[in-house]
This record gives sequence, structure tokens and C-alpha cells, in this order.
Amino acid sequence: MIGYLRLVSQNHTVVEAHPEHPHPDLRLTKPFPELVEFCDSIKLDGLSKKDHSHIPWLVLLYKYLQIYKSQNNGDVPTSYKQKNAFKEIIRQGILRNEDGIPEDEENFQEAIAAVNTALHETKVTSSLQVLLAHSLACEITGKSSNFWILCQALKEFIDCEGCLPLQGSIPDMTADSKTYIALQHIYKNKANQHINQMHEKANEIKLLSQGPSETITIDSVRLFCRNISNLSLVNCRSLELEFNAKTTNTQLLAHKLEDVSGNDYDVGYYVMLRAADEFYKQYNKLPGWYDDQIEADIPLLKVIVNKLLSDTGLTLTIEEDYIHEFCSYGGAEIHSIAAFMGGVAAQEIIKLITGQYKPIQNTYIYNGCTQNSLVLDL
Repeated sequence: MIGYLRLVSQNHTVVEAHPEHPHPDLRLTKPFPELVEFCDSIKLDGLSKKDHSHIPWLVLLYKYLQIYKSQNNGDVPTSYKQKNAFKEIIRQGILRNEDGIPEDEENFQEAIAAVNTALHETKVTSSLQVLLAHSLACEITGKSSNFWILCQALKEFIDCEGCLPLQGSIPDMTADSKTYIALQHIYKNKANQHINQMHEKANEIKLLSQGPSETITIDSVRLFCRNISNLSLVNCRSLELEFNAKTTNTQLLAHKLEDVSGNDYDVGYYVMLRAADEFYKQYNKLPGWYDDQIEADIPLLKVIVNKLLSDTGLTLTIEEDYIHEFCSYGGAEIHSIAAFMGGVAAQEIIKLITGQYKPIQNTYIYNGCTQNSLVLDL
């Protein structure tokens, strides 16, 4: 009932990672001039109830953020307490009826709800810094892929502009069509400006590299810029490094074996799979292969498990239940587990081919009994 998958891939680049909860790239904490001009052109005072309730929440956040900053030495709210104070400032802007009761303005409620995500600062993350500092991004040759050429173009763009290229999309929001479309165009036009700069820089770098004559397409640059916050590089360790007692990730393995709560319980199966391979090498059969030899195979497998752990420098032991369980399996391959693992393998292959979604990092263990899975970077 145990499935095992190992991925070995070097310098696999991912552009379209498709994160579950992406942050919108709105630049409200550091607005660009065109956005400032647009937001400042909208005056909230004197608007009718209808017009007031159709101001995009993005504009509301910008305007009330200026009030908050003026009261807090130019700082942007970051802590829970500060964001609550900022939300209260926004609430004070809601229109009230003759009885002093706040009107039901959906755009203001959207603005309050967006405080926790919309004020996220778009900056060069630590993972992106590592990517841009990679030798493949610093030393462009005629054999360099477009991804690494675009990474070097991005470094030059950041040095020149002091920011990342704008992604250029905004979320849906309550607003009148004219204002919303105008706001869309402002973000889209600024993003296209950045894309054109990136496109020009990338093809200049490609030309200097004396590589293939094909230029980098504008669509490739656009895709790169839209996903710039989620670019990633996957480097799986080789099997040689993993199976070598001196180079395997002993610290992670020890930590997982010591804390066998939740999914980490399945790390024991990783040790058992390694031990089963060694058992096969020594006895030309899997443990428990013959029904009448199950009891005899248990102490033999236990010796191999203990030697595997000691060779790795670990003083820990594996619970007897693991060893008995593996011998009782007798190398059986359950069709439902095989089908599931075949689907997982196909999924990871598609990720590698398309460059979309992040593949697993090294080792994947599936427990069919508990329907839990575990990824280990050993």
C-alpha cells in the first residue's frame, strides 16, 4: 500500500507556477505616476450617492492610504493593529443617511476586505534574488535558454527602474464601467511599457551572446513578466548524492524520524524502501516474497535497516511495526496504488515538459492506507 516516486532534474525552470493565492500587483504602496494622476483626478467630495458607491475600491484604498500616511509619518500599515486603524479610516468615508446611519456601499466594504492583500509590496523576493544571482543568469552564452536571458534582462531592468515590471492586471470590483475600464488601461499601458523595455533588453543580450538568430518574442516576455513574482528553479539532488551516506540530507531524515506525528510518520517507509532494495541485492528477492519465509525475513530485514541508519550516522531506530509490515507485503503491487502513482508520475512529467506548476522536490511517498503523502528533499 506504499507508493514511491523519485524526480531527478537539474536546472528545471518554472515560469507559470500557478500559485493558489497570488497577491495582486497593484503598487499602492509605491504608485507609479500615471496611477497617482488618475486617482488624484477623482474627487470624493460632492459626489452623488450612486457615483460615490461606484468608485473602484482600488482608488479608495489609494486615497485613504494617503490620509493614513499623513498621520503616521509616511508609513504604510503593516501590522494587524495598524491595518485595523486603516480600515477604520476607510469606514469613516462611507456616506451616512439623515439619521447618521452608514449607507450600504459595497465598494467601501470591498476596500476594507482588500486591505490585507492589496497593500502587499511588490519587491524582489529572496527566492528571486537567488535566481538572478545564479551563474546561468550572470554568464549568458550562445547556448543560454531564453529564461536565463530574460533573467539577465530583468536584472538590468531592476537596476534601471528600481522596481519589478508591472503585471498589468487588476481584480474585479464594484465600479461604473467607464472608471473601471480607464483604470484597467492605466495598468495595462504601464505593463506594456515595461514589457517593451524588457523585450528590447532581452534581445540586445541575445544578440551579444551570439546564439541562434531567432529573437525572443514579445509574447514570451509578456508571459515572463506576468509571472515574475513566482519564477522558480528546481534542482533535484542526484541519486548518487542521496544514496551516499556522507552526502544524504541526514539532518532532515533525523528530524523526520524523531517527530513521527502526522504525515511525517511515513518517513519510516522511505527507510524501509531503501532497506528493501538492499535486501533484494543481497538475497535476490524482496522481503516476505515467499509466504513460508516471512518470519525468517524479518530479522534479516531488521539487520539491513539498522546498518542503513548507522551508515548514515543516525543513532535512531525504526519501529518493529514497519519491518513486520514490509515483510507481510511480500513485494505486492496493489493495482489501485499502481494506478494512482502512474497518475502522479504523468502529472510530474507534464510539469517538466510544459514548465508549468512546480514539480515535486526529489522524493514522493504515498501511503495508501492513510491517503497521506510526503515529499522529502534528501
